[in-house]
Amino acid sequence: MVHKRFDGGSIERMKIAVYTGKGSAKESAKAIMKISSKVGQVVEFDRNIPNSDVYIVGGGSASEIAANLGAENLKELESIILNDKKKYIGICAGAYLAIEGYWTDRTLTGYFVLIKAHHPDIDSWRRGVGWIKVKVREEEMKMWYENGPLFEGNDGFEIIGRFLEDINETDSKYNMINAPAIIKKDNIVLFSPHPELSGQTGKKLLLKALEGSL
Repeated sequence: MVHKRFDGGSIERMKIAVYTGKGSAKESAKAIMKISSKVGQVVEFDRNIPNSDVYIVGGGSASEIAANLGAENLKELESIILNDKKKYIGICAGAYLAIEGYWTDRTLTGYFVLIKAHHPDIDSWRRGVGWIKVKVREEEMKMWYENGPLFEGNDGFEIIGRFLEDINETDSKYNMINAPAIIKKDNIVLFSPHPELSGQTGKKLLLKALEGSL
């Protein structure tokens, strides 16, 4: 288990805040909480940002999540991650939320930017759903994918995993093969596919992200 040691020598499990408010996908949030409870004390959050060591935003709708949190809360959470160096794990919608904003004339996604990457074809974001082969470090695995983002940019992020297959029901000109599937920068990890819905292999990836060993 992951613990924190304080000055007095006591040991406490890390606090993990999982977003479960409007715009979140219940199946994703439930799976994330179940896995996270193995290594930390899990709390749910909606509009009020709790004090936590790790913040996780899973699947759902990034624009709805942004609208529910509001500009002030988004900027507060952004500061907690970037300035206070708390961990952030974004999965699918949570990854969309944390990259450069899109449709900023009608969404609040631009108020929360942790990594300056973007989806190269946001108008064709609804690529499809299904199992897809991903190479994480040197290991190939199948992961569950639901219209997750493609990451493009030059913000010094590390590519942890790449897609080895393509899902493209929109006839987008962008092919997913060899595109980044999982990226990391400092205390931030973003997943395009869903580790929490990808069986034991995916579960291990999420635990590694929580433990900082991905």
